[in-house]
Amino acid sequence: MNTNQKLFNLQKELVFLRVKQKTKQSTKTHLLKKIKYQISKILTSNT
Repeated sequence: MNTNQKLFNLQKELVFLRVKQKTKQSTKTHLLKKIKYQISKILTSNT
């Protein structure tokens, strides 16, 4: 799986979690942080 695909999947997951959060469903904030960290790690490794 290439990095663009990984990024796309992580961002999709992030959006899904944010929607859950906005609709007052239970979400774990550490998951949001973990996904954001993974996205930034991929982006910084490419530069």
